Amino acid sequence: MCSSDLEATTPQIGRGLCTDAEGNIWFGTGGSGLFRLKPRIFDVYRARDGLRSDVVRSVTQDRDGNIWFATVNSVDLLPKGEQQVQNRPSKIELPWEVLGVSDGSLMVATFGEGLFHSKRGATDFEHVNSVLPDCNINALFQDRSGTIYLGTPAGLRRVDHDTVVEISCPTNVPLVDVRAIAEDAAGHLYLGLES
Repeated sequence: MCSSDLEATTPQIGRGLCTDAEGNIWFGTGGSGLFRLKPRIFDVYRARDGLRSDVVRSVTQDRDGNIWFATVNSVDLLPKGEQQVQNRPSKIELPWEVLGVSDGSLMVATFGEGLFHSKRGATDFEHVNSVLPDCNINALFQDRSGTIYLGTPAGLRRVDHDTVVEISCPTNVPLVDVRAIAEDAAGHLYLGLES
């Protein structure tokens, strides 16, 4: 890890962005590693610090304060209070999005493999039963009520008791490529769509 280790060029900011319980902002890049912005301190974590890749697609914090991130071909972990990244062995080939779930577990959305779930304290990931037409997941989100949503190229899905179910739309609404999911203060969901 290198504090304030920025190259002369501006790093390509990736998909991952997370604010942890201490107010630190974490974000993944498209080839420059994992960045942490603390009040007055900027940390960079790279492959030389334990990341399997400098491309970080997604970042999340679990209920225990650990920071998880999806790199090109792995799910890595920075345990709370530590400075060394740990690789978590898994069978997941293309992790796309990671989510620290409110029950303390971790979910990993993939590009081409569907959804994986690791219960709190478990050492491996289990595949979640799925009805995804192409198994690609662009976005993973948990709302305040605890419902987990998936954004896919074929529309919005919901996780219901470790099964992925389609959210039906009115017949005049076409299937859309959902790329991002957010929630406002009133609990309304907003979707970012590929045009």
